[in-house]
Amino acid sequence: MATFKTKINLWVRSEIFAYGALPVPPHPRLSVHNIKKIIPYAKSKGKSGFPRLGYSVWKNIACNKLQLPMDLAWMYFVTFDMLVVTMPEERLERDEMFAKCTSQQELELCKSKMSVPLLRFVLFLYLQHFHKISLRSSLASGNVEWPVTSQPPELDTRSSSARGKSLDEHSHMTFVLNNLKEILDLLAQPDVSSDTKETCLSVDAVEALGFIIAGSVDSNRTEKTLHEIAMMQQVYQKSGYSKVNVATSRSPRGWKLVVRLQALHPPHAAS
Repeated sequence: MATFKTKINLWVRSEIFAYGALPVPPHPRLSVHNIKKIIPYAKSKGKSGFPRLGYSVWKNIACNKLQLPMDLAWMYFVTFDMLVVTMPEERLERDEMFAKCTSQQELELCKSKMSVPLLRFVLFLYLQHFHKISLRSSLASGNVEWPVTSQPPELDTRSSSARGKSLDEHSHMTFVLNNLKEILDLLAQPDVSSDTKETCLSVDAVEALGFIIAGSVDSNRTEKTLHEIAMMQQVYQKSGYSKVNVATSRSPRGWKLVVRLQALHPPHAAS
């Protein structure tokens, strides 16, 4: 497996694709161009839009700006919420709150109290293009056949399951690598503190990338977030990433940390 000289392994979090990328084509208005416009618009709404995107702001964006059906807007929002809310107590409290609603007005009031991390949600919306792009790539390459096993299914159930999981992880990794520039451009913003106004990734953006990318520095015994790895001295000295400077420059040197994602592999594949 390809690694950094500092023994750093990175991989795509396949569970995000498995549970977050809905197996239906994204709405036509949910284009990459429109998704990118969500960030500045949400930020213009103050605390109700950034760093956490309130449902009321999202509903306005989705239904009034993007012309999405209200039920689809809610489905995107609540699906993402289920991915990021991992504490059972918080989930139970949320469920009880909705269970007590006796009218549509009360239901909408409960929804208005919800919020999600904006930048991660934007990545989630982008991942809705996974099945669409993957299918288009497969058709273009002509690689549309199912993998063939050398043994009957009933004799090879365990290995087939592992092989299927490996194929899924490979497709997730390929999607990220093939669309890495677009993913980074989605989160990149002009550096207002620089005279050159060059584009950069903020600390918030690097932390958001941890939604789809994880890593390890101890042969995958423990998992670290991308931001934790970026803050390691041996990494930020080469990448240009700095929490003090609040950004990594969108220059060849500044992108080095993220460009190194070419070393992406599933965690179990590490040696």
